[in-house]
Amino acid sequence: MTQIIIKFIVSVIIFSGITVTSTVTSLSSQSFVDGHISRMQPVVYKDFPIGDIDKFQKFIPYVIVKSKENKVSLPFVLAVMKSESNFNPKAISHAGALGLMQLMPSTAKAEYQKIISGVKVASLNKRLIMHPEVNIILGIKYLQYLEETVQKIKDPTKRRKIVLGGYNAGLRRVKASFNCKTNASLIWRINNYSDRYFNQKLKGLPTETQNYLFNVNQTFHEYSSYLEESA
Repeated sequence: MTQIIIKFIVSVIIFSGITVTSTVTSLSSQSFVDGHISRMQPVVYKDFPIGDIDKFQKFIPYVIVKSKENKVSLPFVLAVMKSESNFNPKAISHAGALGLMQLMPSTAKAEYQKIISGVKVASLNKRLIMHPEVNIILGIKYLQYLEETVQKIKDPTKRRKIVLGGYNAGLRRVKASFNCKTNASLIWRINNYSDRYFNQKLKGLPTETQNYLFNVNQTFHEYSSYLEESA
C-alpha cells in the first residue's frame, strides 16, 4: 500500500503547471471498493449521525486504511476532519487552509517531501492539496508527526490537546504559551507540573485554538463511543 501511495502522489504532483492524473482513478477504485474495507463500513456507519455519514461515506474507507497504517486513532482523525472542514473536500479557510483536513500549503508541502524523500518542489498546486486522498494522507501524516514529537507526554488527554494545539496554531505557538523553547522542556513541564498549570497555559493560546480544542475533543469522545458500541 505504501508503494501505491508514493506512486499516486508522484503521478499527480504538479511541476511547472503540468498535472498527471493517470492513477487517481485506479487508486480510488482500489482503496474505496476493496472488499475488506467494504465489510468495515457497516461497523463505522452504525451509530454516526446520518448527516455525517452522508458527507464522509465517499472517502471514509481510505481514512480507515491510512489511520491504521500510520497508527493514528480513527475517531481522532474523523474528529479533526469534522471540526476542520465538516467533511467538505472543497473547504478553504480565510487563512488559506485547504480541503478536508484544512492543510496550509506550507504544511502540505513539508509532509509531501517527507513521504517522497529526495524530491524538492517549490510548491504544491492547490487543487492537488485539496484532492481528498492527497489531503487525507498528508493530514494524517502531520498528525502522526505531532503525536511522535510529543509522545513522551504521559497523560493521553494532555498529549491529545497539545497535538491539536500544534495542528491548529503550530507547535511553536504552543511552546510559547508554556514559556518553552524546546519540545523537551514542554514535555517535561506537562509531565511534572499540575493540571491547573496545564489548563492555565492552554488559555494563553488564541481563542480560536481554545475553541478548537474543545470542539475536537468533544467530537473525539462522541466518535469513540460510536465506534466502541459498533465493534
